[in-house]
Amino acid sequence: MIAIDSLAQQARALWSTPYSSQFAFPTWVANEWAQIHQTFGPTAKIYHSSPDNLPEVRTLAIFREPTNIAMDRCGSRETLDKFYQKTIFGFRSSENTEDEDRSGGGLFSNLFPEGKFSNDKGRDAEISSYYEFKSEDSSCSSDDPARFRKNLEGAYRFTNESYLMPQIAAYAKTPMRYEIGGTLYSNEEGVHTLSLVGSGFDAWQQPDCAYYFDKSTQTIRGDRKEEFFRQRQISFAIVLQCCHDHGLDRIEFVAVGAGAFSALLPPGIVVEYLKSAWASEKIQDLKSSLESIGGREIHLSFRTEPPFSHCVGIGGGVPSWYRESGYTAQGQADSWEDAMERTLFINAWDPWSLVGNGNENDHSVDGFYGRQSALSLLAWPITNSFIQYRKVDF
Repeated sequence: MIAIDSLAQQARALWSTPYSSQFAFPTWVANEWAQIHQTFGPTAKIYHSSPDNLPEVRTLAIFREPTNIAMDRCGSRETLDKFYQKTIFGFRSSENTEDEDRSGGGLFSNLFPEGKFSNDKGRDAEISSYYEFKSEDSSCSSDDPARFRKNLEGAYRFTNESYLMPQIAAYAKTPMRYEIGGTLYSNEEGVHTLSLVGSGFDAWQQPDCAYYFDKSTQTIRGDRKEEFFRQRQISFAIVLQCCHDHGLDRIEFVAVGAGAFSALLPPGIVVEYLKSAWASEKIQDLKSSLESIGGREIHLSFRTEPPFSHCVGIGGGVPSWYRESGYTAQGQADSWEDAMERTLFINAWDPWSLVGNGNENDHSVDGFYGRQSALSLLAWPITNSFIQYRKVDF
């Protein structure tokens, strides 16, 4: 089995070139990963609403790209192929060209206990043929005796014009550190975060464009509008369930998918879908039910545009998760400590990448979360062996 601290260093090495390295997650995360993993790793969960395809949920959570900004990988795929082949499937070194040894070092059986990538046989075969080493595969590299496949992509590639991969979200309590104006701020007790995935309409090559977008009307296809709306409802159902699971009653929400991701859509359309989904009878009924069980009302702070006070760089200011911010959840908490114990902070995640995406050189909400936190590794099953999967019935 591969050591946890070694996995962290290997993960950071995915950003291996001088250019790609500027998009990597913080060095302190890799250097302190053994302790972070033990302290915060057990908090992590992958939320989903897939009724009968947990293997596919696992596939989407595991096969991530280091960085993907508007379909630009920023040079971060140079070593992704070998990393996946060795860590997941346990291929031997390049001096030994035997087939995969899943019992001798690879993480496959731990990551995929069902032994497959999807419950759909056709899709399982498609995913398997893409990621698993095949010695006769002509698309594999010829300059390495192990002949690894080159330039692998994340599992969101399996969304297409006729199929949408499951929606997932990643919860973790994470330490936060960041230097602002020469002052180092930190929160070592941890912050409750939930990374929600937005649909990508920032480049024509995005799979969501193939599935949802009508080029003739320049908006969501008429026959997919109801499904797009339901996916926003699923997002809120996951948020509410996550709050309930962790005894939280405050949600710092950002308009997931309504920023750069909505560039090809009519202005404001994603915000309207989000507002309608939150106000919908199904979501409000779920909210009331969970409030009744938990004995506390859940409050939503719905931020649709900057400044996002909890996210430095987008509107400025000291982020809410540092004591110096004086954050009290819009006055609903008695103190900063009380607010931290009660608040779930929402991150806008990318469907392709690790949480944080381009980190220090990604000026999105996701990038600002990534550069301050340990979420890149906490939310990735490859580096966090404690991750659990939480189905939300909705």
